[in-house]
Amino acid sequence: ARGVCWSTNPNPTINDNKTSDGSGTGDFTSNLTNLTENTTYYVRAYATNEKGTSYGEEKSFKTLEITMPAVATSSVTDITTTSAKCGGNVTSDGNCAVTARGVCWSTNPNPTINDNKTTDGSGTGSFTSNLTNLTENTAYYVRAYATNEKGTSYGEEKSFKTLEITMPAVATSSVTDITTTSAKCGGNVTSDGNCAVTARGVCWSTNPNPTINDNKTSDGSGTGDFTSNLTNLTENTTYYVRAYA
Repeated sequence: ARGVCWSTNPNPTINDNKTSDGSGTGDFTSNLTNLTENTTYYVRAYATNEKGTSYGEEKSFKTLEITMPAVATSSVTDITTTSAKCGGNVTSDGNCAVTARGVCWSTNPNPTINDNKTTDGSGTGSFTSNLTNLTENTAYYVRAYATNEKGTSYGEEKSFKTLEITMPAVATSSVTDITTTSAKCGGNVTSDGNCAVTARGVCWSTNPNPTINDNKTSDGSGTGDFTSNLTNLTENTTYYVRAYA
């Protein structure tokens, strides 16, 4: 028999913890398992024959201490009215596997995993997080987090504000191709106000300042230029027209 024996006390013997690594002469390798973290151990190789057991010289070592993982918070990007992107980089696992990582956020400073959070895998290295279901025009605080057996640590805090939804901006084009009963107009939606433009067109009336409660066209959605056809007009009549979005 041959192997290694170990203990937290000097001069370990085969009556302490030991491995069994075959028989005969020559080199062998032993795996010491189920050790306690941050603890000093004493170890000796042993070999047994008919005469008895002899031991090699004593060595000592100390197991690593499990510490909190180290994580840095990335910059916040791609901010919209209801979402944003962030992430982090786990630079140290604290000598123990990182089982969870992500980003947590709140409208209050120093968010924790008890607040809103993403779950973005495990282990060390960089990761990206998608923050969703945010409220428009609201300030948020965000921190990356990483969890191992010791607990959860946080990166530095970042803050950002979601975009505010405003009224879209639209310009009215010139009126052209005027006939006795029709004309062409249109517009250009130059800003969506940080929210999708769901309808656009031209409204008209014989009274100033027409609205969508008057006659109107429906010319798609989104930003950019569009053309509108005004029909069923009355001859020799003055009309007022405005683009809408």
